[in-house]
Amino acid sequence: MLRQIHVLYKGNILFTHSYAQALGREELDKAIDLIKSHIDMPMPGKTLQRPLSDFQLFHQGKGDKYFIIITDTVDSLNYIDKILSKIVKKFDELFPYPEKIEKKDPNYQDFLKFLSQMQKELHSKIAIVGPINAGKTKLYNMLKVDKERSIMNFAKASNYIINDVSFDLWDFQLKDNFSLLWSKFIKGADLVILIFDLSKYNVKIIQHFLDLKKREANLSKFLKLGNKKDLIDDSDLSKVKNELSMEDFQDISLNASDAKLKIDKLISETLKLKRKLPEKFDTLRKEAKNLEEQNQLAAAISKYKQLISICNEFQNFTYIDSFKEQVNKLNKQLEEEKEIRRKIERKKKFAPPEKIKFTKKVSVKPLPQSKGKKPNVKPLSDKDKSSIMEMEKEKTQKKKKQKKLRLAPKDVKIDLKIFSKEEQKKELKKEVEIKEAEYQDLKGLEDYAKALQMMIEERGSFLKLELCKQYVKDLSDSLGREVNFEDLKLASKFFVNQEQEGF
Repeated sequence: MLRQIHVLYKGNILFTHSYAQALGREELDKAIDLIKSHIDMPMPGKTLQRPLSDFQLFHQGKGDKYFIIITDTVDSLNYIDKILSKIVKKFDELFPYPEKIEKKDPNYQDFLKFLSQMQKELHSKIAIVGPINAGKTKLYNMLKVDKERSIMNFAKASNYIINDVSFDLWDFQLKDNFSLLWSKFIKGADLVILIFDLSKYNVKIIQHFLDLKKREANLSKFLKLGNKKDLIDDSDLSKVKNELSMEDFQDISLNASDAKLKIDKLISETLKLKRKLPEKFDTLRKEAKNLEEQNQLAAAISKYKQLISICNEFQNFTYIDSFKEQVNKLNKQLEEEKEIRRKIERKKKFAPPEKIKFTKKVSVKPLPQSKGKKPNVKPLSDKDKSSIMEMEKEKTQKKKKQKKLRLAPKDVKIDLKIFSKEEQKKELKKEVEIKEAEYQDLKGLEDYAKALQMMIEERGSFLKLELCKQYVKDLSDSLGREVNFEDLKLASKFFVNQEQEGF
């Protein structure tokens, strides 16, 4: 069964038409990636085949154009090759300049009519099977729309059209549930319809037809109908389901007035035929356009995204690209407007105020003065003036001397001595010996406490003398003897380390 046709030009999708659901836009893009090497280097006139889970992808290239057909898994390469070659030839005749293709072009409509003819030439098949007297022929007569023809001596066929898709509808003519010709009858069917009588059925015969479908038409779609619902009640229906171990059949009555509509719907759902866009679709399009004209960009983007979602759900590729272009255009416009607003806000923040206005009145009180008395200010005498001038002269002379005393970098000469490691150790040892000599004549708690205080200060910290005395006393008690110089050194080092760790 022909489901979708896609034509690519220079790697981009130029034309698409669907008869039934198959690949969504994202799935199609992934499928195109799988055959990208063939698209880049096509083999003219060569039809290639690629299985895709529930479908098949047939493809052929010619120059900058590449043609893709999506079908059911029952279709063979030999059969599709003829159809695809005809499509390629017709497209080249109608569109010598494919980049200029437009839907308004009469050739566009001619190509759609040609594709419908090709879909009909595929002879997609629906086979009606089931026990004798189940209602097969009645269902066949209800669905057929054209003259019938005989298939050898065991079947007859006619056309059945639904959702603009044409099928060959087959009805078995022999009154034999176990005829060997059932195998030939069912092979190659896109859809198998099993119909049985709910009021009078045989479990073994129904199981025979279930096995037949599984054996001869395993890849075909399957629709199970329990007929003559009007002859049984609900309790009998539950019993049938239990006995047949078959939950997924549809209970119907071919005598019902709405039987044709119900069966058409079931066939369409089973085959996943192309659905018409919902009635609200055109309304949403108008709303999106109006919002765009009113410059309500965010709301318009939301509407266009809703429309894209509907197109993906119904696999209608006609509007998707145009809607996506609108979304990208409006997003860009929205971002530009946001940037303009940001610039205006930044200018407002840094703009100086045109006029400063005080909201509160400030009153200043005069300094207190003694009543009736004026400040007693004596004029400077000649002696005071001369002394002030002398002081100013002395200041200027001092400044001149300071300038003269300043040294230039070239006047500074430093004799740098480079010490070896051994010399450094000697110098360090001398320094330690000098410091130790300072603390040789320590006597009593007072001297030891002062020495400890000095050692702590040398290490960059400080401890009160009273606390140093307590520290020395505690140290002596813990050691059980009088402290010495080494004890003080260790104690000062420990104290300073503890203090630094505390920070």
